[in-house]
Amino acid sequence: MATPAVGLIGGAPGAGKTTLGRALGSRLEGISHTIDDLAVAAKAITTPETHPGLHVMTRAVTGMNSVDYFTASSVDKLIADATLQHEAT
Repeated sequence: MATPAVGLIGGAPGAGKTTLGRALGSRLEGISHTIDDLAVAAKAITTPETHPGLHVMTRAVTGMNSVDYFTASSVDKLIADATLQHEAT
C-alpha cells in the first residue's frame, strides 16, 4: 500500500486555495480538506467553555450575529479575536 501524499496550499484569503485544493483532490482521486473544515469539526465537538479560542467569534460568545459582530467590533478586537481563533485552530 502506498503512503498517501499530503499537499499544503498557502495564500491570502480569496486567492483560490480551496478551489485549487478541490480541483487537485478530484484530479488525483484524493480528498481535499481546508482549515475551515477542521475548525467547523472542532467547534462541533467542543464548547465555548472547554475551548474558548475556537468559539471566540460565535454568537454564543459575542451575543451578535456575524454581520453585527464584524461591523460593530473595532479593528483591534477583530484582529485579536482572529489571532486567538487561529492559534486555537
